[in-house]
Amino acid sequence: MHMLALLSLLIGVSVARFDVTVTRPWELQMRYITVVDSANNYTEYKLAVTYAVPIPTNTTPEDLPVLMEYLPYRKDDSMYPIRHNYFNYFASRGFVYAYVDIRGTGGSEGKRIPFEYSSDIEIEDGIQIIEKLTTMQWLLATGGKTVRSNGRVALWGQSWSAFNAFIIAGKKARDPRLAALKTIVPIHGAVNLYEGDIHYMDGIMHQDEYILSVDQENALPSYGFNGAGSVDAYKIDADFVANRWQAYPWTFFYLNQQLKDDFWTNRTAFFSGPFSPSNPDDFTMPVFVIGSLLDGYRDSAVALYEKLKAKNVSVKMAMTPSTHSLMDYVSPGPTWEWRAEVAKWLHYWLVDQSDASLINENEFTVYVRRSGDDKNTVPGYWRNQQWPAAVNVAPTRFYLMNNNLLSSVAPAPAAASNHTLQYKPAVGTEMGVWWGEAALGDMAPLDADSLVYDLMMTEDLEMVGFPVVRLRVAATSTENLTQLLAHWHVRLENVAPTGQVTHVTGASLNGAYRNTSAVPAAPSYLQSGQFYDVTFQLHFTTWTFMSNHKLRIAITNALYRMMWPSPHRMFSTLRVSHIGTSVDLPLAPALAPPSPVHPYTRQPGGAYTEPADGWYFAEGGYPYLYVIAVDAATQRRDVTWNASYFSNCYGWIVSVELDHKFSQSLTNPSDTTWSCYARQIYEYVGVTNQQSWSQLYGYPSLAKPRNGQVPAPLRTFTVQTYMQLRSNVTHFNAALQRMLTRSDGAPLNFNISESFARLYQ
Repeated sequence: MHMLALLSLLIGVSVARFDVTVTRPWELQMRYITVVDSANNYTEYKLAVTYAVPIPTNTTPEDLPVLMEYLPYRKDDSMYPIRHNYFNYFASRGFVYAYVDIRGTGGSEGKRIPFEYSSDIEIEDGIQIIEKLTTMQWLLATGGKTVRSNGRVALWGQSWSAFNAFIIAGKKARDPRLAALKTIVPIHGAVNLYEGDIHYMDGIMHQDEYILSVDQENALPSYGFNGAGSVDAYKIDADFVANRWQAYPWTFFYLNQQLKDDFWTNRTAFFSGPFSPSNPDDFTMPVFVIGSLLDGYRDSAVALYEKLKAKNVSVKMAMTPSTHSLMDYVSPGPTWEWRAEVAKWLHYWLVDQSDASLINENEFTVYVRRSGDDKNTVPGYWRNQQWPAAVNVAPTRFYLMNNNLLSSVAPAPAAASNHTLQYKPAVGTEMGVWWGEAALGDMAPLDADSLVYDLMMTEDLEMVGFPVVRLRVAATSTENLTQLLAHWHVRLENVAPTGQVTHVTGASLNGAYRNTSAVPAAPSYLQSGQFYDVTFQLHFTTWTFMSNHKLRIAITNALYRMMWPSPHRMFSTLRVSHIGTSVDLPLAPALAPPSPVHPYTRQPGGAYTEPADGWYFAEGGYPYLYVIAVDAATQRRDVTWNASYFSNCYGWIVSVELDHKFSQSLTNPSDTTWSCYARQIYEYVGVTNQQSWSQLYGYPSLAKPRNGQVPAPLRTFTVQTYMQLRSNVTHFNAALQRMLTRSDGAPLNFNISESFARLYQ
């Protein structure tokens, strides 16, 4: 028992539980932190940081913990209206919130980091920042009061900042500068940066709207250390041109990293090393990890929980029903007030460890899904789960049979036969952009181009875990090739009595990496017509299969546009009614929802807040246009994606447009094109207060004219990026053009094009 808790029992004093409903005022400060680059002649760089600082209530100075978020997502314009929601929540509950722009991005000095997350530059800077935060103090404008760091720091963040939290935390045992780092709260991060991240999902190349937009955002000028609040922000000078404008595009960088080699292994050494149970004393830091069932990174949350639990590290996990978004403000719902649970965790590890219930409740919590008709809400309920579930649930093995059914009876050797599937490279648009995203859509059209195998449910059974599928498959060239490339995609689905087919989970396999766990891996071509035994661990899922519904396994060779199509014309063959073609499903009798309902059900997301001097408006949704069409004349299937929105930050109106078009030949699998465009218009009008605009809707949409109520801009500049990536059988050909126009100077242009050998993709 903790000494404070024991003392309270001995003297009969009750310990007050940390109450997240009690709030306090806070103020915003913009400063910088200096880091030193020892690998570059000890050059100093100033990194822009925004602090949300609680105002002391009774005493001054007051010692408070620091919660750090570390991103390249432009804290003072692109993210400012959105992140205000989290400044407000955590600062008003007694945490100093520090949001830092990574070197070379946002308001920070230096050259833009060379690639996404985990570069040595980013990680070393982050370690120095944490060390400096332990002795920081803030003089507040309110009453001249002072807040000091209490010497304890937590790292939190969603996606990118979850990645760097993993890696920085993994270095703590060997770096005394991280002594103050007491816990991390990673949300929607990945621990496998080859198959688990977005560039080569499940080992297959992937491109989406994020990949262009992050390159565009990080080619924008710096707003400076004091934010965007003046006409003189966003200097377009020689430093900007050298360090941002002419920076090598990240899309190009990752086209040079197609193989599963040491580049990827070195970036994930934190997981195979410090986080591994084989190193029990290396990593002992408490972790609260959050994943989501409609997010492509969800496996990592479970993997991290398992490893840290095996090391006897204090670890907590929540698996929410949402997408790659923060859960207090998400669609589809239900929303969840995750911030309350995180605040209790942080209070225990950073402030007061007298109330262990703050961290012991809801240790492994999952949202158990089921089918339903509500397109705005994921049906299901929250519950606490014992994990690994295998201690309670032995997987049931079913075999894929020649009658397109699943059978629990092992087939006789003589019963084996073949099912064939013609490779259609343009099928799969129903699945959206990554695993889980399209969970509320209808997969029936995709199933028409798939091999499907059904199991009729005679009772309600639920699944929590990782289904495993084993296939005996062959790919046969229709071009007389002796060697070729092929992908396989396996989906687990629910078929309702109405015929609605709902995606539950799935996984893909790049055939070049069949049955290899070695790193660096040794990819190889498939021999045409040769059978291979391959295994898929489907991504983590929860689901309740109800009586009179069907459980379905569906198999294709394409999931366009999620996965870049393999280049060769072929058909694939699946050996069915064969002991090598099966699925292991962790099914168990369905449990009733908890009564009373789980505490997370009683924590709906709080009200979304934005600052008066910075607000955000999305026009018509995100995206506002999503069209899938087949052009009969060109024999291509095109997917068009568009978004438009604007924000007002410190008097700068920022108008954004994103346009993407994926185009796939129906007859030539290697002929795939991704064309994309981004435009951001910055206008300084000097007006910040949202209430001064009587008609928000429609301005300053790029599709609609300026109206008379908007002040004339004192300064404007526009940044546009065009990019195209097109493949053939042997190469990826990429071209990018950046253009900057401005009201106070000459235009700028940057053009680059390269051809990259196609390496087992």
